[in-house]
Amino acid sequence: MNSANWSSKHQQWQLSIDSKKSGKKSMTCQFLFLCTGYYDYENPLPVSIPGLSSFDGKTVHPQFWPSDLDYADKNIVIVGSGATAVTLLPNLCKTAKSVVMLQRSPSYIISLPQSSAIGRFVRRYFPTIISYYINRALSLFQSRLSFVLFQRFPSWARSTLRGRAASQLPPNYALDPDFAPSYNPWDQRLCISPSGDFYKAIRDGKGSIITSAIDHITSNSIHLVNYPDKILKPDIIITATGLKIQVAGGSLLTINGQNVNPESRFVYRHTLLQDIPNLALFIGHANQSWTLGADTTALYLCRMIKMMRRKGWTTATPKPKDKDMKVLPLLSLSSSYLKNSRQVFPAVSDKKPWQARSWYVYDWIEAMFCGWEDLEFGTGIDKNIEDKKDI
Repeated sequence: MNSANWSSKHQQWQLSIDSKKSGKKSMTCQFLFLCTGYYDYENPLPVSIPGLSSFDGKTVHPQFWPSDLDYADKNIVIVGSGATAVTLLPNLCKTAKSVVMLQRSPSYIISLPQSSAIGRFVRRYFPTIISYYINRALSLFQSRLSFVLFQRFPSWARSTLRGRAASQLPPNYALDPDFAPSYNPWDQRLCISPSGDFYKAIRDGKGSIITSAIDHITSNSIHLVNYPDKILKPDIIITATGLKIQVAGGSLLTINGQNVNPESRFVYRHTLLQDIPNLALFIGHANQSWTLGADTTALYLCRMIKMMRRKGWTTATPKPKDKDMKVLPLLSLSSSYLKNSRQVFPAVSDKKPWQARSWYVYDWIEAMFCGWEDLEFGTGIDKNIEDKKDI
């Protein structure tokens, strides 16, 4: 989708679409749901690494992974320390000669088993549908409990996570600086290592971590700020340095031909945008599975549309009664790429129904039973409004 214009005259969205199969086309809809994710699929986050362009080996960005990349028996350096880097390292180690995760600053990496003893017990002794709901509830409770405890008791959380890391690393492995983040747990997202595969790769000797900024890169080497005498000689450099954030898949949004800037709007009930009719974003959780937020958003929107059909309403537009709301970030984590996103994402406030997401259970209750305060409904086509511009 290239652009979407809300026509007050016709009470509908007019979409301009560029399809790879059928070329450019137009279509209309009454409600527009933006299920586009939150990053730029076409362009990665710009990365500034001195001398990277002079490297003669292969440079790969995970977002555009070559299907024919041959990394067997190659020396690989992954630049980054987030979830992408933590996922890549153990998988690349299966066939690569060596894999180094070169991080400017460390992250918390927690191992989670693929299944638990309680989960296996429930699946064995309960019917399938019942065991599904029990295990789902246990998973939700466990993730919420760990988040609350880590936020309430950060010193204990840091100590616990360091202890768990030490127990999975080779004997006498120094935790500082590679496993000593400067922030508290859940100030940024925790990286998950399924069944501890990340730590296993390090124990096996094929994977390793170096914590340092890059001084410069030559045609065949990486020189480090913290270790001037240590020179890396990679065959492949992977730049896993973050995502470029965008809203609506980069599409231009307008109302009667006038540009709409999502970053200047508040988000209503985690989905609708302030003063824009019939437009919904699908925004997930920062501290739980992203798709849980999509689930509750879908429930809320279905409930709202059914109610509107019963009453004969055709438009729903969020309009805050409080004109002086506090501006807060949509996602409150301190990761660099999310800090930069605050100039792109819409905002939230400290007042209902304009607050950020908290927990899936709360969101589900809100989606199913909340009222319609600060939501203005309309009906019929306004014959007195002329579009300034139609697509």
